[in-house]
Amino acid sequence: CDNAAPMGCFSSAEDGTIRSHNLLLLGAARSGKSTLCKQMAMLYGRGFNRLDKKLHVSIIRTNTIQHIQCLVKECRRREMTEEDEKTRSMYVLDSDLKVTADAIEREEESDDIITTMAFDLQSLWKSAAIQRTYELHASEILLGDNAAFFLDRITEIGASDYVPDNNHILRCRARTAGLNTIEFSIHD
Repeated sequence: CDNAAPMGCFSSAEDGTIRSHNLLLLGAARSGKSTLCKQMAMLYGRGFNRLDKKLHVSIIRTNTIQHIQCLVKECRRREMTEEDEKTRSMYVLDSDLKVTADAIEREEESDDIITTMAFDLQSLWKSAAIQRTYELHASEILLGDNAAFFLDRITEIGASDYVPDNNHILRCRARTAGLNTIEFSIHD
């Protein structure tokens, strides 16, 4: 669903004919239009088939990588710019995590890194410096509402046989453009 997303609802009239209703969702970016469409598809439509779930794997992995990249970038920025030495030291990554941080910062649009480095990325996420950055600065760097949800599950998401469940699909963020149509039935 997108800025203007029609949803079709079919219901039966008393005479047995099928009636169709259309619903147009309008709203600002990130206001929940796509999430509402996903919820309606789950509750009243066909839900998510194997292909839908497979398509969401890449989106979820990319979201997760983007979250950790933002945190690493902000953590390093704080390490360089904080004036107080004690405060600056709170943003220093352990030396063994710097290699992982370097790799994730260089990563572009591929989600492959999450499958090869899931355990290293989990260690990076759980590090004191990244956790402090998340706790104190998540709203400043505009992390999505579900950043911690996905980062807490980074090894699951990085598994080669990962299949997202409905909760994961509902929480993932993909920029949508154009019109999407979802058909569903509501029974009286």
